[in-house]
Amino acid sequence: MKTIILNSNIIWTITQFRKDLIKALKNKYTIICVADDDKFSDNSMAILDELDVKFIKVKVDRKGINPLKDIFYIYSLYKIYKKIKPDLIIHYTIKPNIYGSLVARILNIKSFAVISGLGSSFLKDNFLSKIIKKLYKFALQKSNKIFFLNNDDMKYFVDNNIVQKDQKLLLPGEGVDTDYYSCCDKDRNEKITFLMIARLLKDKGLYEYIETVKKVKSKNENVEFLLAGVLDSDNPTSIQARELQAWIDQGVIKYLGKTDDIREFLKLCDVIVLPSYREGLSRVLLEACSCEKFIITSDIAGCKELCEEGKNGFLCKPKDIDSLTKAFSLTISLDKKMFDQMSKKSREMVINTFSSEIVNNIYLKVIKETI
Repeated sequence: MKTIILNSNIIWTITQFRKDLIKALKNKYTIICVADDDKFSDNSMAILDELDVKFIKVKVDRKGINPLKDIFYIYSLYKIYKKIKPDLIIHYTIKPNIYGSLVARILNIKSFAVISGLGSSFLKDNFLSKIIKKLYKFALQKSNKIFFLNNDDMKYFVDNNIVQKDQKLLLPGEGVDTDYYSCCDKDRNEKITFLMIARLLKDKGLYEYIETVKKVKSKNENVEFLLAGVLDSDNPTSIQARELQAWIDQGVIKYLGKTDDIREFLKLCDVIVLPSYREGLSRVLLEACSCEKFIITSDIAGCKELCEEGKNGFLCKPKDIDSLTKAFSLTISLDKKMFDQMSKKSREMVINTFSSEIVNNIYLKVIKETI
């Protein structure tokens, strides 16, 4: 049986986003996961045991470019890839995409790169972003296929000559199990309840959410605002724990913490909010839409694909508190019948376009053609 390695920066991104893919691949291939461990989930190892796949831990510094740490990471990947001699490696996230693709190239191993989002480094025009773009261009030259989760990212990489046109392929997200993420089957709350679920990062639009909540709360009594997610101190745009505690103490939001089953949080809310600055294709919105949730999100790549304005939610301008406030007000003003109709549209869209079955079939076809 041929062997495929899935390599990501932390194991959570594999167990959280690629569980269904592993299930689909395991019928035909031996799967090995390579990543660092993490603090985002308490059950990543249990999921790997359930999937019955091998896990190889590799230390990754996610905070930036540290030459010594990155050289050690490259050497670690070299030893693993050379020993296993896989038939294909699928890389996810920035450092595996860059350094893993380079190692695969050196060892003449076929590889894919999945650009699951441009990250905070691409949102700025600085020295680091220029370095990363050059590294991407060099590293991905010999990648057999490069997957993108939205058209904007794909166009950016092609227009900037980072990848070639014959390498690119558009995926409709990472896919979502529409049976597992199904309707929460509840009436709208007496107080219409908004929930933002995300890593607690500035780039997720967290500050805009908090400021909008303050404005909307001052004018509406029949509303509730929730926040869920974890602090990510390794990310340069992470908020501070003291800021979160201040919002809790002031009664701005109710903080739910983290969960390994997002459905438990989705049951508590009527509307999912994600005013992010940039996404690959938002997993939170995918799961929320599959659970028949009304959404409010930014009119940006990775979010706008999942929100049809006025049909299953509302779009707002990124980094714009007034625009987000308007979207909240429009949502609050909807009568129950219209609100329910719009919520149902979310699930219809996911089933027709973004299900795991659709995504996994694309993977299986391209893998078969490659190896």
